[in-house]
Amino acid sequence: MRHVFPRRLSQTIAIIVTAYFCTTGLPAQQRNDSLLATFQSIGDDSIRLDSMFGIAFELGYSEPFLAIWLCEQAEADPAYPNVQPIVKIQGCNTRGAIYYYLEIDDLALSYFLQALRISDSISYDLGVANASNNIGNIQEQHGQYEAALVSYRKARSIALRMGEKRSAVRTLANIAQVYQGLKDYDKAIEICDSALHEIEDPNDSKTYGLVYSFMGNIYRDKEDYRQALHYTDLSVKNYTAAKEEASEISALLDRAHLENILGQREAALKDATLAMQMAREFGAKITLMGCYDELALIAKGMEDPNLALQWMEKSKTLSDSIHTEESQTALANYQALYEVNQKDSEIDLLSKDKEIQEARLTNVWYLFGLVSVVLLAMVSVVVILVRSNKARSRINQELQGKNEQLNNLNHEMSGILHVVAHDLKAPLNQVTGLLSVVEEEGNLNAKQEKMLGLAKKVTNNAGNLVKDLVELGSAEQQAAHLQKVPVPLKSLVAEVAAAFSAEAARKSIVLETALPADEVICQTEPNQLRRVLENLISNALKFSPSGKNVQISLTQDAGYHRISIQDQGPGISPADQKNLYRKFHKLSARPTGGESSSGLGLAIVKTLVEQLGGDISLDSQVGVGSTFVVRIPG
Repeated sequence: MRHVFPRRLSQTIAIIVTAYFCTTGLPAQQRNDSLLATFQSIGDDSIRLDSMFGIAFELGYSEPFLAIWLCEQAEADPAYPNVQPIVKIQGCNTRGAIYYYLEIDDLALSYFLQALRISDSISYDLGVANASNNIGNIQEQHGQYEAALVSYRKARSIALRMGEKRSAVRTLANIAQVYQGLKDYDKAIEICDSALHEIEDPNDSKTYGLVYSFMGNIYRDKEDYRQALHYTDLSVKNYTAAKEEASEISALLDRAHLENILGQREAALKDATLAMQMAREFGAKITLMGCYDELALIAKGMEDPNLALQWMEKSKTLSDSIHTEESQTALANYQALYEVNQKDSEIDLLSKDKEIQEARLTNVWYLFGLVSVVLLAMVSVVVILVRSNKARSRINQELQGKNEQLNNLNHEMSGILHVVAHDLKAPLNQVTGLLSVVEEEGNLNAKQEKMLGLAKKVTNNAGNLVKDLVELGSAEQQAAHLQKVPVPLKSLVAEVAAAFSAEAARKSIVLETALPADEVICQTEPNQLRRVLENLISNALKFSPSGKNVQISLTQDAGYHRISIQDQGPGISPADQKNLYRKFHKLSARPTGGESSSGLGLAIVKTLVEQLGGDISLDSQVGVGSTFVVRIPG
């Protein structure tokens, strides 16, 4: 990851690093206890917690799960709530960086947003720049290029104002990466050239290595592989000079990949093997897995499928090991799954018991009423009211407690689904890779080709389900972190619609837009609104037959911006409409092109729209079509 925040390896941290490496031969629990005891011997709260986060960052590349554990111990320290804000900022950035390395981007974003919020609250400019840069990294990775440019430019502006020239250069290189993502390669190269000229220290090998690495990637995407190899080679040399081992390993892998493309197999094999050896020494398991994958590609280029398969098996074995380690970290959540089911049963029994009690109370009140008529009406009415209020108060308290229990259980279940989804990503990718190897080997009979096709379809459907689970989990966690900005709504709607034009053409569907003549500005979160539109337009195309129309329109409605997506599909029955936004509820109508459906799309849409302060409604008639209307305040 491309960070701008500085790292300090103080004397205290150096002592603890020594303590850690002296205990690496011990069992994990003893090692962790010894490491924690070393920290607890530090009397100053800020130094202790700052050191814990500092060591966690240093371990994040080689021991990410130990690093996460160390961060959790720091946050559980009794002194953490009252520690200086800058220490909490460091903790958030550290956890965000580790999760980014593990490719758990939603959690990484959550921590970077926390760092930004704390930095803003104390007017800590460097913290704002660091967090903005890190947030830009994630936005760029997910194709949110406009938002990434805003974040990077904000970070660069602050760095220049503070005289942080090195940070400003690196952020300028990040901006070049955005233009690379937009496929404006000439602009990206021009910006990288500017970054090189801004480097003031000719011995700043680390920054030179970074910019040369970016230029290599840009030329690679431009398919100018010889220029790409030239700049990647410069990147390797500079990272070697700077003794930046982690970056050097990545650059070696990039160089090996380019050499393999250019048919330089021996050189590629040498670089990939060196990267593998360094990754083993460094203890970087995820990077080591990338080395195995690259060696598999090289073996394939050398027309040695058996060796390629051996490297892929090594990658799969290491992947399983990594995810076993990750699963151990989440073991308590998995155990909670069984407990949740038991608690659900207990709550059902309690609910039935309360119904019986309420029925009995009703009978008692009725008897008291009859007696009151005969004896003393006014006194009996008072007695009934007193008892009724006490009973209602007791029942309300019980219900409030059960509601809290249910909310906690729902939160636990969401967390468990999120962890499970992340655990499934890597194995599914491995299965997809192995199926591709089988397909490329060829020599399959008709029955085997059919079975292979089915296997690929099932794996793809499972991958889509995992993606939806991760997106839903991310949507449910982001409500507190939304940053609303002025958004050109007309342009956003037109851009999203244009992205689906190829899909519409493939199904012979006419995709129309009815937009106002002038631009419409809306104060909202653009990436979240984009995800809403993408889900709804995708659904409209998925369920529409060939030859029909899908229309997207934008109008104003009493202080709201009204976006409607109208299709001519089968419509949604009244029975389906009752459960329309429930998780995992699939409509009785089926996609017209054989597409998969997880039953999560509309649940995601409703969550996102409500977080934006808006609402969503449906007007549908069976056999005629459906119109979803999203209203966003603006």
